[in-house]
Order: sequence, then structure tokens, then C-alpha cells
Amino acid sequence: SRIDASRLTGLTAFTGRRREIESLDRTWRSLEEGGRGHTVMLNGEPGIGKSRIVVQLIESIVEKPNRVIECSCSVDSRNRSLQPIIGALEIALQFKLGASDAYKWAALKRLLGSVQMQTDDVQYLIAVLLGIELPADFDPPEYSPQKRYQKTLGAIKDLLISICEISPVLFVIED
Repeated sequence: SRIDASRLTGLTAFTGRRREIESLDRTWRSLEEGGRGHTVMLNGEPGIGKSRIVVQLIESIVEKPNRVIECSCSVDSRNRSLQPIIGALEIALQFKLGASDAYKWAALKRLLGSVQMQTDDVQYLIAVLLGIELPADFDPPEYSPQKRYQKTLGAIKDLLISICEISPVLFVIED
């Protein structure tokens, strides 16, 4: 993503966006103080600094016990449904390249257990989404492809809400 690329190459001094950053910081502080969640959309022409504003916000909150979930869309994955969500889940689960399905299954169960969502149904839906082979002793529910997709969307929504109930979450989707 552009955010990842900017972290690797280094950034120039941040100037000219004080008002935007102050507004985002106020919104974030309100959330941390027990306020209600907010949705903020940064949009505009390419090259005007949207990603840079996001990087600045992430840097200002990263040292606090908050969660940042970043989803990046790319041309390479345009034919793969939910690829940005899959990527974010793989990062959250700390999947290593070449990790076994048993390792991935255990990581998934730990994450779901940490947010009290460790049901067979949710485990199955997220495991299938992530391409994790199910353990031999797991009895998966039977759904039509359309029903499984709808239930998967619901499980993703419920997982995100459960994570947000624990601590504030900055959820970034970049196209």
C-alpha cells in the first residue's frame, strides 16, 4: 500500500495539514474518552496527501493501547472478493509465510476466543475465508455458497464490532 511504501522510504516534513490533523486528533480523543464511534472519509484527487494524513494519525496514536486495522485494495486482487479484509486478518493473526494450517487454526481460535466469538460457525466461516484447512475432527456446517458468503460478511462485521468494544480501532481502507 502507499502507507507501507511511505514507511519504508521515509517521509518528508509534514506541513500544511494542521487543521485536518487537529480535527482527526479531536475525534480520536473523544473516542478514547468513551465517546461514540465515528466514521471519517478522506477523499480527493490522487497526490493531495490523503495517505500522508493517515500515516500522521497512525503515528500519533500507535503508542497507545489502540488497534489499527489497515486494508489495502490493489489492482492485483480486484478479482478476489474480500482480499483487503483477508490481508488485514492475516496480519492480525500474525501468519508467517509457510505457516501450517494447524498453526493458522490455533491463531484463529485464539483471536476469536479473545473477543468471545469462538463458535464453530464463526471459526468455520473465517477459516474458509482465509483458506485454512479445517482439522479432521471439525464438523463444518453446510451452507450454499451464497448463504456462506452472507454469513461470512456477518461474521466479519461482528468480529470488527467485538474488537471495537475492547478498545478504540482505527480502521483504514485504502484503494
